[in-house]
Amino acid sequence: MKIKYSIIIPHKNIPDLLKRCLHSIPNRDDLEVIIVDDNSDIDYVDFEHFPGSERSDTTIIFDKSGKGAGHARNLGLENAHGEKLIFADADDYFNFCLNKILDIYKDDDSDIIFFKASSQDSDTYVRANRDETINYFVDQYSCGNMIYEQYLRYEFGMPWCKIVNRQMVRKYNITFEETPFHNDTRFGYLIGYFAKSIKVDLHALYCVTDRQNSIIKNYDRSKAMIRIAVFARKEAFLRKHNVSFNDWFQYHIITLADLKEHAQNIYDKGLELASRYGLEKNEIDGRVDALIEKQRKTERHTKIYQNITKFFGFEIRKV
Repeated sequence: MKIKYSIIIPHKNIPDLLKRCLHSIPNRDDLEVIIVDDNSDIDYVDFEHFPGSERSDTTIIFDKSGKGAGHARNLGLENAHGEKLIFADADDYFNFCLNKILDIYKDDDSDIIFFKASSQDSDTYVRANRDETINYFVDQYSCGNMIYEQYLRYEFGMPWCKIVNRQMVRKYNITFEETPFHNDTRFGYLIGYFAKSIKVDLHALYCVTDRQNSIIKNYDRSKAMIRIAVFARKEAFLRKHNVSFNDWFQYHIITLADLKEHAQNIYDKGLELASRYGLEKNEIDGRVDALIEKQRKTERHTKIYQNITKFFGFEIRKV
């Protein structure tokens, strides 16, 4: 049978969570699973009994380069045969509706189908909130609020919760950046830009977990230059192609504002880095100052509110 779907999963040092992810994927003749192991440590992984090795639909690629999840996903793309691409992180999993969704869309010709998500703590399964922004975008677009098409195309950067046309990805040679984090940002806005047709589905296809040791939880200022470069490149691309953009998730500006307040020497380097992608230093500096002032006003209002409630001994509630 022709392969309709390729599910690509990068993995490093979390075999038990990878097993959980794999258990959420049905066995189907029209589906292949590609696991790319990113140089896992033998202290964490039993390579003789690697998760997925018992599945006939699964290909496991052991990559010893240690270049991270972006490189692992690119290897997955190179080895994919399905007409449609689905991505998962090894510490997340699919919800029970996956099999139904695969049946519904196996012959759909959309370039991207966006889905809602659920979110839980990875260990306790207590409700988490990493799905809120994604779900808001999908809900708004499904209600006919067309401005959210831009958000879906250019701000929904994560690769999961989507079914993507592999032919489009190959035609435009779309790949993941091989940076330690935010490696999915470029892939997200490029498929958004080149997609001729998109649609949304209100099923919560995927559960994005909240895990204390994940990369997203371990950002610090020493990694600021990577974030600035990734999102400055994104803004430069959108400007070049006359795509109107918003200021919701301009992480390079947020990062630069933090540096200007707390690490001026790094800020100067970050400003220089952003300018290499065609962004004007004076404009960027002005946007940074505007964000800092906005944050200060918010802090002042918060302090006034706290002082009032402390003085009167009760909480002021909005009616």
